[in-house]
Amino acid sequence: MREPSASQRRFVTVVRSDVEGSTRLGEQHDPELVRDALGRYYEAATASFERHGGTVEQFQGDAVVAVFGLPRLHEDDALRAVRAAMELRDRMERLNGELQRKLAVRLPVRTAIQSGEVVGNSAPGQLAGDVMNVVAHLEKVAQPGEILLGEATLRLVREAVDVEELGALQLKSRSDSVVAHRLLRVLPEGWQAHSTVPMVGRELELAFLAATYERAVESRSCHLLTLLGEAGVGKRGSSRSCWRPCPSVRRCSGAAAAPTAAPPMRR
Repeated sequence: MREPSASQRRFVTVVRSDVEGSTRLGEQHDPELVRDALGRYYEAATASFERHGGTVEQFQGDAVVAVFGLPRLHEDDALRAVRAAMELRDRMERLNGELQRKLAVRLPVRTAIQSGEVVGNSAPGQLAGDVMNVVAHLEKVAQPGEILLGEATLRLVREAVDVEELGALQLKSRSDSVVAHRLLRVLPEGWQAHSTVPMVGRELELAFLAATYERAVESRSCHLLTLLGEAGVGKRGSSRSCWRPCPSVRRCSGAAAAPTAAPPMRR
């Protein structure tokens, strides 16, 4: 048996989706039918979360809990989690249409997302932290088809989403209230909305990038730059701050949306 990796402390975003009324569903329908329907839901949830870089942490009854930021960390983990939840909602709309036609059942799914610090390892079900409790309670107060964001998650994706504030909620078994927001949509520009935030404390790096760009222009040649660093240290922001004033910069599509500079021809 493979030993689990050592415990580590990590800031993550947690998504929890659950089927409302599953007990009633089991009372009213054949168990094999319910099993098959729930299996389709598990497949849809797993596919949605993993496609956006998340990891399914555990299955708790009919709930699926996914983590973004462990074991692999991304700068935009919170936004990835939000997009994955939106994708799952779209998948469930299509799946419920099919289940209604074929089996006369529907699986109303509610979802909550919260960000925070956890301690654990890569073994399933080993994460501990208040964020796990908050996201579970938030999911319980969500309505079918709703996606609720905790305040910590909203701070990370505020410029990339439209939300409706629900105010401070007094959740079960918690002494303090939790501010929740109903997700309405993800803006088309998504993470690029953050590009208006100025960089602070990266003068040397920006100067080096600008000088390299000027050398590429003067020599009419290509220069390859690789920015290395942990997620969140400012790689994306540094590149955007450097290329924004350059009209000849074009962006290539891809997961990292890396900018590609085409040196202009000087006569």
